[in-house]
Formats: sequence, C-alpha cells, structure tokens
Amino acid sequence: SEREKEANLLRAEGEELSKEIVASANRQQTVIIAEAERTSSILRGEGDARKNVILGEAYGLDAEFFSFLRKMQACRDTFGNTDMAMVIVPGKVCEKFFGDFESIN
Repeated sequence: SEREKEANLLRAEGEELSKEIVASANRQQTVIIAEAERTSSILRGEGDARKNVILGEAYGLDAEFFSFLRKMQACRDTFGNTDMAMVIVPGKVCEKFFGDFESIN
C-alpha cells in the first residue's frame, strides 16, 4: 500500500541519516584521539627534557648522592611495586653497590 511505501522510504532515509551521523562521529573521534596522542607525546618529550636538565643540575651539585640515588632507583625498578622490603646490611657486597655506609654522617 501507499502508506507502507512511505513508511519504508522514511525508514530508509532515517537509516541513511543515522549512518552519516555515526560516520561523522567516528571521524571526529579519530581526529580528537590523534590530536590528544600528539599533544601527549609532545608533553612527555618536554617533561623528559626538563627531567634531564634537573638531573644534570643535581648531578653537578652532588655527584656522590646522585650516584646513590640512581642505584636506589635501579633497585626499585628491579623489585617493582611489590610488598617486598630490602634490608641493606653494611659489608663487602653492599659497599660494592652502595658505597661505604660507615662514612655517611
């Protein structure tokens, strides 16, 4: 009947419009995500550069402390985020990695 044809035509137009809206939203999503990732990458790079400047300045101020700090960070990275505790006992092995604790005042 005539009403069914009109209803089918309206449904088809609605589906076409729906597909266009979804495609547009998907394009916008892709652009927004790409811009955010680009900005994120730039900011991470700037942060890393600033970190390197700060670490360089710190090293210049106290090379011995900086060396100790880097060793402690390496231990943290090795053990990860666990509940494990590290007990440091002064001795030959400890001195090899961390220096002489007896001389620290």
